[in-house]
Amino acid sequence: MKRLVIVLLASTIVTGCRKDVPEPIVQRSYYSYYGPEIAQSDFEAQGKTGDVVEKTSSGVEVRRAFANGVLHGTSSWSYPNTHVVYQFEEYENDRLVCMGMNAENGVLQYEEQYGPQETKVVRAWFLDGSPRMSEEYRGGKLVRAQYYTNDGDLESFVDRGNGSKITRAGNGKLLNRDQIVGGLSVVREEFYPNSMLYQVYALRDGVKNGFCKVYLESGQPNRLEMWSFGLLDGTQTLYENGLEIAQVPYCQGVKEGIERRFEPGTDQVVQEISWHQDMRHGATKTRVNGMEVVEWYWRDNKVSPEQYQARLSVQKDARAALVM
Repeated sequence: MKRLVIVLLASTIVTGCRKDVPEPIVQRSYYSYYGPEIAQSDFEAQGKTGDVVEKTSSGVEVRRAFANGVLHGTSSWSYPNTHVVYQFEEYENDRLVCMGMNAENGVLQYEEQYGPQETKVVRAWFLDGSPRMSEEYRGGKLVRAQYYTNDGDLESFVDRGNGSKITRAGNGKLLNRDQIVGGLSVVREEFYPNSMLYQVYALRDGVKNGFCKVYLESGQPNRLEMWSFGLLDGTQTLYENGLEIAQVPYCQGVKEGIERRFEPGTDQVVQEISWHQDMRHGATKTRVNGMEVVEWYWRDNKVSPEQYQARLSVQKDARAALVM
């Protein structure tokens, strides 16, 4: 089942009415195709054709239309304790052809229409009902789109699978800006609520893959990272007051290797931390007033140098026995 991109409606979402959050059903009613309420036995005797209406414990009304036992017509989910539809889906003989969301005032905010051969049209509106964006997809790729400000001005577009995609919330706040190449997002910028850049990163197949630069709200750098298909993989560089303070090694999402911390603004190493499988493992060396202090760790537990060497010997002997 396809799911709407909830972030597009961040300013209008009410968690209690999300249909993907299971809730206890406190009431269920059945209605014939012609409208009057009927018993469940009559609904089933008529081939399960008509509407099934449920009330959840949070006050959400869920209405589904059936024909001969399959979804056919409109299914909807209301805002809690109201008759205002929050989310709706349109079915033709159990095939989803359209889905959308409304604001709490009933104004349509988001809609997806599904056509043959993996075609899709997506439209969105601001809270006042003015156009926010229009997109056309083929085979999962964005081929044509227009994006508008809440003043009605065209601010970016995609043509023949290339261009810039702007994502704004219903109230107009800037959320993301994507560089589109060949119908896919290859670089994404995300923004703070004040529209300052939060992070920019490379994408592949919808996940981080490649560089990622993270900034503070002041605009100063916070982190520089390398990712591989959604996992930190490579050196993570940390900054403080705009100056590099640390290099942290990652391998497939976990710390692995020697982390180095620097005197801000210099290449002088003040601490080295040995990591293995996201745990301190080995020597941690700290330089204080020209002196080096060494602490030893075994799988995140602090040990003496003798304990570390003894455990290391046992581990080597065990590996040698396996080889033999």
